[in-house]
Amino acid sequence: MKTKLTRLIHKYRLVLPLIFIIPLIAGISFKRIMDRTVKKRRLPIEYLVVHYTANLNAGADAEANAYYLRNKERAGTHYCIDDHETVQCTDEGNVAYAVGDRKWFKFIPKPWFINAKGGRKVLNHNSLSYEMCLGGDRNDSIIIELTAQQMGYQMVAKGFYDKNGVPDLGRLVRHHDITGKWCPKFNYINPATGKPDNNYWDQAKEDASFWKFKMRVKYWAEYHLQRIGKLKSNPTKIFSTPATW
Repeated sequence: MKTKLTRLIHKYRLVLPLIFIIPLIAGISFKRIMDRTVKKRRLPIEYLVVHYTANLNAGADAEANAYYLRNKERAGTHYCIDDHETVQCTDEGNVAYAVGDRKWFKFIPKPWFINAKGGRKVLNHNSLSYEMCLGGDRNDSIIIELTAQQMGYQMVAKGFYDKNGVPDLGRLVRHHDITGKWCPKFNYINPATGKPDNNYWDQAKEDASFWKFKMRVKYWAEYHLQRIGKLKSNPTKIFSTPATW
């Protein structure tokens, strides 16, 4: 019995902290709807990538998206988040095929996202992906804040901070930064129509919203660093969650 328990603890060692942390920091439930296809990653996790599902319909919550992804040929993300629940779709030790799309082939990443050989630094095999289930009848501000909380925790859990406890925000990227895809889209309401529009993209607005998001992740990373005695400076001053991103 003890041996079996030890094996289970080892198997789920990466997700067990989240089971206890998420209800405390986010006040939401956590469940696992695991993808049928499992492929172990061949590289350690070096980046955290934020996405959005682009399904703006009512009812397209984390659970619905997880079941949709489960029926695909291979895992599409590690976590789906809505305004009341986080759903894990595959183990963190598995690869999720979330950032390897080549549709946006004309996009040129910023120099700091390109390695010495001219290839991309951020890959499916070295990244951890979070899908925000924005739109529909869901509260976007809550979803964005919950995602920031969990990614802030991951910054600490993965050791993405320096000796002074300063979070390395260079490890936090958008899908857009890697391939140019319009993802995540914090601002999906087209001002010309006042309606959700997946074909609408305002680069300046998205960049500003992502900066706000990074500051929220930084705050939550410092929160955890302070709790474990790793933060050597004063934490980032908290500010109210923006009503609009």
